[in-house]
Amino acid sequence: MLEIDSIIKEALDNDMFSGVTVEVGMYDTTLYSSSFGYINRDKRQLVDKNTLFDMASVTKIFTMTSILKLITEKKISLDSKVVDFLEDLSPYLKEFLKDLLIKDLLTHGSGLHYWYPFYTSKEKGFTEVLEEVLKKNCEKKAGTYSDLNFILLGKIISKVTDLQLDKAVEKLILHPMEMRKTSYKPNTNKNVASTEYGNQIESNMVSELGLKFDNFRNPSNPITGQVNDGNAYYYFDGVSGHAGIFSTIDDMRKIPRLYLSEGKHKGKQFIDLDLIEKSKENHGYDRGLGWALKGIFLDGYGHTGFTGTSIFVEDSLGIYIIILSNRLNVENPVNINDFRMKIHQEVVKKLKEEK
Repeated sequence: MLEIDSIIKEALDNDMFSGVTVEVGMYDTTLYSSSFGYINRDKRQLVDKNTLFDMASVTKIFTMTSILKLITEKKISLDSKVVDFLEDLSPYLKEFLKDLLIKDLLTHGSGLHYWYPFYTSKEKGFTEVLEEVLKKNCEKKAGTYSDLNFILLGKIISKVTDLQLDKAVEKLILHPMEMRKTSYKPNTNKNVASTEYGNQIESNMVSELGLKFDNFRNPSNPITGQVNDGNAYYYFDGVSGHAGIFSTIDDMRKIPRLYLSEGKHKGKQFIDLDLIEKSKENHGYDRGLGWALKGIFLDGYGHTGFTGTSIFVEDSLGIYIIILSNRLNVENPVNINDFRMKIHQEVVKKLKEEK
């Protein structure tokens, strides 16, 4: 697909990222898979198919799939109440969250506040900070994309499985789907795509809120092998439902293939078909159960990650497109949604022409 090559090379020339891997596939067939550029802007090591990328918010798809697996195993349901799985809740939080369902968290229909740097109150427990945040931001705005939703889902997964979240995701998803290179807190930095130089973007966000945090990573050094997201790194020790997973292209293709194959993995029903179908439906505000709909995902569904990662799936054509890039590892990071859209549109156009 020469057109894809040219789109990628133009983006590299425009410093949209230091390196990138793009794959296009159909079910169990790979149509295109190529890597370009470097794992770091120092240009010492090329990106290849074994390069680990910080998945950022694409982690939410692992969290969502873990929840769907638990529902398939009949351990929870979409209509389970969130408060039933959270510990150390104050009377205020019990009242504030009393009507919240697991489905509301998956669809971002909870109306919970979009983001807060928990690490600015690192000495306090999670529910204590959560109460403070929700008291200050008590107006619920349904449809608000909120990291809090998936932080809470991560807590629920841990509670139901009686495991730390990383171990739970490993048991529920990574091990049975043979995603051997995917994990929280990777134990190597030899072939990991670097992200931002320090948390400069979050540092500005913290300042804008009138808060203070003195332990941001050194802006002179690229973040490598550590999750970029501040809450995941500074507050949740690298493991959270909203961010923290690292993966490679060889592992990542198994996620969209699971959803294209109606929840089957290696011919066996891994996630109930009904849940797979529900995950792709529009539950309001162009949200599925974890998936984002429309926009850069055209007539399909997908999810993006702040570091430059994304998954796009289109059932009617039976295709997926995965983009793994390190868009923060440049001098002036920019939004790469136009690049994502160009890739998606080009592939869809080509396949429709060939039909």
